Amino acid sequence: MREGLIMGGKRTLYIEDSRVRSWDMSPWITGLIGGAIAAVLCALALRNQKAAEISRDGWKTLHPSLLLHAIFILGFGLTSLFAYIALSGGSSLPDADAQNLYLAALLTTLAVMTVYLWWTTYAQTIAWKGQQLRVRRAFGKDRNWQFTEIRSIKVSEFRGDCRIRFNDGSGITFSSYLHGSKQLLGRLPKSKRSS
Repeated sequence: MREGLIMGGKRTLYIEDSRVRSWDMSPWITGLIGGAIAAVLCALALRNQKAAEISRDGWKTLHPSLLLHAIFILGFGLTSLFAYIALSGGSSLPDADAQNLYLAALLTTLAVMTVYLWWTTYAQTIAWKGQQLRVRRAFGKDRNWQFTEIRSIKVSEFRGDCRIRFNDGSGITFSSYLHGSKQLLGRLPKSKRSS
């Protein structure tokens, strides 16, 4: 037994018993709950996809969903927060070396994932009209391909993206969670798909 003080100066006795379990969740349970929530959100995002936007000249354009906007903002915010903590010196506790190592790992992971999400979602505009595919990149020129120029199509459920390779060696990668991506994949040649 040990003694402690509560507000108001009253003494309280704490009974330490090894049979009493803590209500704290283990990291494994917390991770499983977080993973289940993420899986449900992704399934809802895929289920509730809208059709591609159609411009006046007939081009159908992929556009980000609300889930992609929220994930990007959250990823950018957490990356900024962790970068601020790291640049301000990190932890000053006795186990600071281990905590700073975990911080560096989290910062690197979040930064890479946020940049990849930006690249597959916001850094390019993908549109199609008839049998023609047009890609406008944030840092480059427009490219146009015919559907007959497609060499391979690979959809990754793990990464949540689609990669299209063309006969000239070039390619594009875009998020499967963009509104209109199912519509576009339905138009592309099924014979070129691989798992």
